[in-house]
Parts: sequence; C-alpha cells; structure tokens
Amino acid sequence: MNEINKTNEQLVEELRRARRLIAELESSKSECRPAEEEHKRKSAIDNNHSESPKRHARIDESFKGSNEKFAKAFLQNSIPMAISTIKEGRYVDVSDVFLELMGLSRNEVIGNTSTGVGFITPEQRLTLLSELNKRGRVENLELQVRTKGGEIRHGLFNSTKIQIAEEEYLLTVVTDITEQKQAENALRKSEDHFRELTNNIPGAVFQFYARQHGEMGLYYASERAFELLGLETEPQDFFQRFTECIAPEDKEAFLGSIHDAISSISKWDYEVKFIKPTGEELYIRGISQPIPYENEIVFDGVLLDITARRLAEKALKESEAKYRFLTEKMNDIIWTADLDFHITYDSPSVEKALGFKREERMRQAASEMSTTESYAKALDVLRAELERDQAEGIDPDRTITLELEYYHKNGSTVWMECIVSGIRNDSGSIIGLHGVSRNISDRKRVELELKKHRDQLENLIDERTSELTKAYEKLKQENEIRKTAEVALRSREIELEKGRRELEEMNSALKVLLKQREDDKVNMEMNIISNIKTSVLPYFDKLESSGLSESQMRALLMMKSLLGDITSPFIRKVSSEYLEFTPHEIQVASLIKEGKSSKEIAELLNISLNTVHTYRYKIRIKTGLKNNKVNLRSYLHTLG
Repeated sequence: MNEINKTNEQLVEELRRARRLIAELESSKSECRPAEEEHKRKSAIDNNHSESPKRHARIDESFKGSNEKFAKAFLQNSIPMAISTIKEGRYVDVSDVFLELMGLSRNEVIGNTSTGVGFITPEQRLTLLSELNKRGRVENLELQVRTKGGEIRHGLFNSTKIQIAEEEYLLTVVTDITEQKQAENALRKSEDHFRELTNNIPGAVFQFYARQHGEMGLYYASERAFELLGLETEPQDFFQRFTECIAPEDKEAFLGSIHDAISSISKWDYEVKFIKPTGEELYIRGISQPIPYENEIVFDGVLLDITARRLAEKALKESEAKYRFLTEKMNDIIWTADLDFHITYDSPSVEKALGFKREERMRQAASEMSTTESYAKALDVLRAELERDQAEGIDPDRTITLELEYYHKNGSTVWMECIVSGIRNDSGSIIGLHGVSRNISDRKRVELELKKHRDQLENLIDERTSELTKAYEKLKQENEIRKTAEVALRSREIELEKGRRELEEMNSALKVLLKQREDDKVNMEMNIISNIKTSVLPYFDKLESSGLSESQMRALLMMKSLLGDITSPFIRKVSSEYLEFTPHEIQVASLIKEGKSSKEIAELLNISLNTVHTYRYKIRIKTGLKNNKVNLRSYLHTLG
C-alpha cells in the first residue's frame, strides 16, 4: 500500500509539472529547440514528406527565438513529451525521455506518426482526438502503448493545442503509470484472494473497531455473513443490526463480554444465541484478536455457526441424563474392567448390591472381590476365551454368562449372574471387559432348596422302588391267575361280539324302515297340501265373493290363513325347531309374520289385547330375542 501511495504522489507531482510546462509553452506560442537541432529535424522531415519552404522558415524563426527556454522546458524535462501535427499525428519533436519510453531513436520517430511507429493504435488515436474535439484538451486519458520491443505499458495522456508560427500543433505529455497499474492489479488480485479466502472459510470474517467514548462499529464483514446471519454485509450500522438479533436473554452478557475484551485488550471468544431476521434460531461463536492503535482497538475475527455442535451437546446431555438415571436406578451392576479384572467403572447400584461404595470397589484387588473358587473360575474362563478369540469365524460380539460368588461388605457372600463381553481396540483385539451383574442369591437359595428336596425325593423313590419290586412279584402271581380269567373272558367277548353284530344288522333294518316312514310322511303331507290347494281353497275364494257378513268374512279369512299355515314351511319349521311353542303361540307367530298388528290378532283370535302381548313376549323368550332390539316380524320371516 505504501508503494502505491508513493507512486500516486509522484504521479500527481509529475502531472502538476507537466501542466505548468504546457502553460509556459502556450504562453510563449512557440516550441523550445536549438536551431541546429531544428535544421536536422527539418532535413529528416524533408526526407519523409514534402514541407513548404515557407513553413520551415516559420518554424526556424520560432525555434531560434526561444532556444534557451526550449532546452530547459522540453529537452531536459523528466516527463515524456512530444509535439505532433493534429491532423496526421506526425511527430515534429519529442523529448529524450519520450524516446526512452518508446525505445526508438530520434530518426525513427521524427517525421513519423504515432500509429506508424506502433506507439498507439488508430482506434486509440481516434479516442484521443474525440476527447480533444469535445473538450479542447485531453486530461488524464489512460491508454496502453507499445514500445519498440513489443512491451505493453500504461500511459496517462495529457494533451493541449499550441501554436507555432501561427499553426496549431498538439503538445502531448505522457506519464508512465505502468508500475502504478501493476501495483493496482496486484492489489486487486490480493483483494480477490482475500475475498475468496474469507468466503471459503467456515464462517464470517469481520473487522470490528472500538474507539474512545464507547463508539463501536465494523470496518468489514465478509459475504458469508449474509449467508450465515441473514444480514446485509454493509459495514454501516452492521454492529447495531447484529446486536438487535442477539437473543434478549443473552444480549446483556454478550455486550459485557465485548466491553471486557476491549478494557483488557484481550482475546474475545464468546458463544451466543442468534435469531435471524427470518426467525430462524442458531448459535454462533465469535473469536477475535485485538490490535491496539493510537485512537482505537481493532478486532480481527471470525463468526462460526456452532448450532449443530450445540444441538449435539444438548442431545448428549439428555442422553447422559437418561443413562445416569438408568444406571443409578437399576438394581443390576454395570461395570468395566481390564484383563486383570481390575474394575475401571462401576455403576452406583454396586453399593446397593454389595455394600461397597464405587470408590472402594475400584480400589479392591480382583482376588478380594470374590471367593477363591469363583476367582479361579473367572480366570479359567477368561484364559479359554482369549485362546478361542484367535480362531477364525469367532463372533467378536459374543457374550458369556458366569455365576460367581462375591463378598458383601458386611462379610456375607452374594451370588451374581455376570453377562460379560469384550472391549476391543481398533485392530479388534480384546483390551478389556464390560458386563452386567445381577444378584441371584434368592435364586441360588431356591436352587439349594430344590436340590435338598430332590435328594429327599430320590431317597423316597429308592424306598418306593423297593416296595414296588415286592409288589411286582405279587402282581406276577396275580397275573397268572388273571390270565386264566382272561381266557374265559375272551370266550365271553366272542359271544358279545356276535350279539353286537346281530344288533347292528337289526339297527340297519330299523333305519331303512324309519327312512321309509319319513318318505311316506313327506308324500302324505304333499298330498294333503295338494288336495287343499286344488279342492278346498277354490271354495274359499267363491265364499269370499258371495257377500258374507264382516264376522263371517273374518272367520273365513281366519280359516283360510290357518289352512295356509298348514301348508307353510314356516309352521313346520317353528313346530320342529321350537318344540315348546303352544298351538296358540304358533297361531300368533304366524299372524305376526303376515304383518298383523296386535289389535288385529286379538280380533281374529277373539282374545284380549293383553293376551296377544303375553304371547308376543313368550315368543321372544323362546326364540332368544328377549332384551334384543331385533324386529320380531323380520326374524320370523327368516324362518320361512
């Protein structure tokens, strides 16, 4: 940055000198150049193009009158300068520094055009003339120029019209700003790299300042701040907008942490809950390092999104709380140990089960924890499992179950069932043990009682076996007697079998007779139904149309209904399935099925309405519809 500032200062000074020089030349109305050099230049011009003798004379006269001023202002000036014709851009004179810039000799330049020597392009010359015609002069026009060696340099052009011998020429001052442009490009690349760096790191980069009298603000916030915080990254009032998004319950402590870091000029590292303008909540961590200056302290730092970590920590705490609750409340002992059976962790339930505090238990030697027999048993099982673990195809997650007798703090022993598995390192080798131990003393006592009873039972069985042996001998004797009786019994069974067969033959004949009787009954019913329909019912139809009185008509209808019931499958089904129905109940059920009301049934059967209700109630009981909301008529229709 200092180099760039230095270049800018030099450039401004050179421009000021160039403008003073232009003003001097304009006031003198002539160009400064020794007469003998002008004659050489005139000869060179004559060699390249034809000039009028009168014009050369005017130029000679003009240069002769101001030789001293020209030498001072033009030739010895450290700024590249050139005089050229306006129309063609043909060089009339140039300073030595101008020739150094172009890398050409005076003979190569004088009389040639700016585009002809390749210093600028035709397009660039048109731009320069356009600016000249528009404003009457050219000020600070940046153009790329090409030297004789092909090098591209950056020039800052300032041009003005001057008169020499009553003719207008163009005085051009070219300031070489190549180093400045290179510095600007380097600065731009550096800024691009810095921006790319700040946008790619996992967080928002910031530069915060704190001044006297409590003034605080932001110099810079990277573009990631918008993505992370949802805030525009303009430094103006950024700090105010940022603090407004801090959770209300955290704001006072957050500002206090900043004041503490400012007052102590120490590293600031703080975590806070942040509420984005959209309402989304997240947790951020700010880290910055202070740099004290004369009138302010600047903190360069970064804001990191730690929401995932905070949520994970919260979940971990909840998980630890649940685990702690389980391990503290359960009766089983959860433990880990090394391969020497030295306890490395015991759950709090060890005190409830064995009377030892966790610290006491972890200080005990393995041989002191259990009886000699149980300790030896555990060593043997561990040795066998370690050897077995070397074999191929062994399940690394297998468990083993042991019943071991441990010492209680009060001197008694406690039987524990231990379910044990291995703790393995990254290479799969067993480096420790973890397990769950459960108090099975009550079960062991029951097993001992069962063993005692089993032993007693075995003694009783032995005694009983002796008795049964004696009984067996007795039974053998009785069996011989029974065999004799069996011969006689077998003879009797043969006779009974013969009688059974005769009874079966008689039953078969009886079934044939009963089937025949049933068929005759069906045929008889069909004949009766046919005779009623063909011989009786037609006369009822005639009687209906013969003008009977109302009472006669009811009686006739009743008789017709009864005859219909005789032929109805409903009556037969009710009579067969509900054997407890009385004849009157069958009549009432038949009329209900036909859709008759209780009043109509009472009139047809010449009984009271209450009697009809009684029959309906009994029918519901006998059909299993009591306390059931099924319609009686609908149910009777299902019977046929």
